Parts: sequence; C-alpha cells; structure tokens
Amino acid sequence: MRREDWKTFDPLRILAPMVNEAGKLIEDDIADAGKINRILKLSIFFSGGLLSRADEVGPGKIIEKLEWLRKDNDNSWYEPAKPLREMDRAGKKFADLI
Repeated sequence: MRREDWKTFDPLRILAPMVNEAGKLIEDDIADAGKINRILKLSIFFSGGLLSRADEVGPGKIIEKLEWLRKDNDNSWYEPAKPLREMDRAGKKFADLI
C-alpha cells in the first residue's frame, strides 16, 4: 500500500466487520458488550475500545457498510448481526448495553 492510498481508505471496511462479530457474540450469549469492550481495551484498542468507537460512528453507518460489503463480496458473512439492527431501530448504542 502506498502512502497516498490512505487518502481514500475507508476505516469502516475494517471496523464494521469487527463490530458485527461483537454483535454476534452478544446475540449468541457468549459475552456482553461490557466484557467485549473491556477485553478489547486491554488488548488492541488502548483508548476507548472497539465498541466505544462503534458508538461514535453509529449502528446505522456500520449496518450500511456491512450491507455494502455483503453485496460487493456476495458473502453472507457480512450480514449485520441482530443486535446491531435492534440497536439501530431503537436508537441505542453499545454504551446503553454496558
């Protein structure tokens, strides 16, 4: 990747699938939002955490990106997790689940 490639790079291409996987963990009752955020803060997201960043972006934009990725890649892996859709409909964020 060249330095100028970063000018057009969309970080949601990485963030949206990661947040979706967190949504699937919540949906499958594997972990709650608080636990996921704490673990990620202590490991790879030192300031704020993945779900805090997702709250800044908003579930609607994350769902839009996932649907675009699903269509663009013809891959159901990008299907937005049920908790993301529920949060979007209710106007909630991950912080409301913690």
